[in-house]
Amino acid sequence: MGKAKTIVDFLKKLQKDHGGSLSLDTYDSYTKIKSYLEKHIYKNVEMGAALRRDGLLNGHGKQHVDDVINHITKLLHGNFDSLNLYEVYILLMATLLHDIGNIRGRQNHEKNIAATISACEEFSRLDTPIRHNIQQIASAHGGRTDTGDKDTLSTVPRQDQLAGMTIRPRAIASILRFADELADNSSRANMDMENQALIPELNRIYHFYSKCLQPVRIEGTSIAFDYSMSRSLAVNQFSVRNANGRKVKRYLFDEIIARLCKSFYEMEYCVKHGGGLFHFDEITAKINIYSDDANKLLLEIPLRFRSSGYPKLCTSVNDILESPIPDRYSTGRKLARNMAKKSH
Repeated sequence: MGKAKTIVDFLKKLQKDHGGSLSLDTYDSYTKIKSYLEKHIYKNVEMGAALRRDGLLNGHGKQHVDDVINHITKLLHGNFDSLNLYEVYILLMATLLHDIGNIRGRQNHEKNIAATISACEEFSRLDTPIRHNIQQIASAHGGRTDTGDKDTLSTVPRQDQLAGMTIRPRAIASILRFADELADNSSRANMDMENQALIPELNRIYHFYSKCLQPVRIEGTSIAFDYSMSRSLAVNQFSVRNANGRKVKRYLFDEIIARLCKSFYEMEYCVKHGGGLFHFDEITAKINIYSDDANKLLLEIPLRFRSSGYPKLCTSVNDILESPIPDRYSTGRKLARNMAKKSH
């Protein structure tokens, strides 16, 4: 077997290299558990969340998992040799499991993994330390700690021993967390419904966010986001819940800016805990707004978020942009006003 092209291929290669020297066939275990999840869990995740009054989530099933695995391959730039067999196995297993808790509701979904996978005999047969590492890494992809802190990666040990190998759970968890952050493109949007208005009001902006984002590109130490939306979408407002739980209106442009800021902070956070396994120092973005008939590009907004200087909590997106957003479209409201003046 030649050089592995994907992280899954690398697991298969490592398992073959070890031959029968290990009690667990990690590649066979991975494929069997993935098959179980595809048959019994993934197709029901969004329905389970909806039944618990979380509305219609964007994709959290098989397509999303495959997309996260693809992003893991890209984040590592194909240089998998710094990972050993069990690091690759628990990374892939945690990726399979990280979102399945949504079937029991969106809130605290990262803490509902064990209960959701409990009926899978293949998973239950794994040694307790293996299951523990998989679950703690999957749980660290989001949410909060038991004390309410968002710094979930710091709760994961830097090193551990597993089946005679030294593993780096925190670094592995940081790879999964950042790959998940980047895997939120148009493949997750539920736009196949006959009437998009049937998407629950409070979920709609998240589907349109995914719909207007092309697959994220990884270019050296830079990560590129490309968004495209119509003029009508730019001037429309969506209902969301604010931090106090009140229903408010929000422009898609403001959602994009907020999500880009979050991605930038996640990049710095995950790189810090990544143990040198991956490194990025900037995020670039381009927001294109087209006429409703798609014949004319009305506005192109380029952005660059670059790590520099002493870290600080920003009060405005311009604090972390190389060049500030022009005031005339610095918010969704101003952008909508600008678009209203342009031809349809």
